[in-house]
Amino acid sequence: MMYDLEKTLILAFYKFDKTHNMDRFAKHYRTYFKKDISLQTLRYEYAKCRNIDPATNMKQDESSKEYVELWTYYISQGREELLKDMYRCFKKGEVIEMNHEEFDLTSDDRKDRPVEKPQILTVNETKVQRDPLVLARALEAAEFKCELACSNTLFVRKSNKEFYTEGHHLIPLKYQKDFAYSLDVEANIVSLCPTCHRELHYGEDGKEKVKELYAKRIERLKTCKISVSLEQLLAMYEDES
Repeated sequence: MMYDLEKTLILAFYKFDKTHNMDRFAKHYRTYFKKDISLQTLRYEYAKCRNIDPATNMKQDESSKEYVELWTYYISQGREELLKDMYRCFKKGEVIEMNHEEFDLTSDDRKDRPVEKPQILTVNETKVQRDPLVLARALEAAEFKCELACSNTLFVRKSNKEFYTEGHHLIPLKYQKDFAYSLDVEANIVSLCPTCHRELHYGEDGKEKVKELYAKRIERLKTCKISVSLEQLLAMYEDES
């Protein structure tokens, strides 16, 4: 299975790497994703990029659909610099943060459900691949308010004129290996103001705030086949202190 980030980087290689040295790209790819992938597979994916490039005027098929969407988002809609930055991070072996600010938050499929476990990358440090669209939707669902109902003053974002809140994974993503299904789902992401977010991790009353959020989210987590007891969750936060 190939994840969106992998396909995005193949598109970046096609678009920006003037050498088109597939052997060198494959070496970077295997090191970065810790995945043994054949040159034949990469050439096949590369060909899809060539097929959807308007300059080639080649026939597209259903297998190229995801690359069409990536091309539209990064190339047609003027985000080439973002794509270049991601490719530079890839070549340097740095973790790529996909911090897109513009998303279509409308969807016919917003119900809580089990989601396949995401890819876990190890690039100098272990990091679970996150879906920025899931985060954006979680904040939007909370109406960009702090879910701990605090009285802290919120400021307005420059990007979308909404209040600034931060997405927090109630069950920390570093425990993803302990769960069969993805922790990067809306049911596990709460919207917090910066102060409450820090207090949750480092504050004296952080444990009480975790309990409050657990009570609000436990049924939704169960719907996503994520099972965790309050005692287990509190122990995860003890490990952080």
